[in-house]
Amino acid sequence: MANAMSGLLFLFFNQELSTMAHKNTLNPLLNRKQAARYLGVSPGTLAVWDCTKQKHLNPILVGKLVHYRLADLDQFLDQRLVD
Repeated sequence: MANAMSGLLFLFFNQELSTMAHKNTLNPLLNRKQAARYLGVSPGTLAVWDCTKQKHLNPILVGKLVHYRLADLDQFLDQRLVD
């Protein structure tokens, strides 16, 4: 599953992930725009979810910028899978 996810991420984010300068490559941080694209929602929707605590995505503040761990986004998606 890790190899499939790595391949998907490379195709999905292509240049964005290749230019990220984060040391933890196994669990990269995505900015709000990248996270929104990954989840298929708008950045504004993520902002509302963060402010209202509707969804538990565990946003991380880096200075004034909001980031999300890829593992947290995957967990969010896994919890919403329908069999």
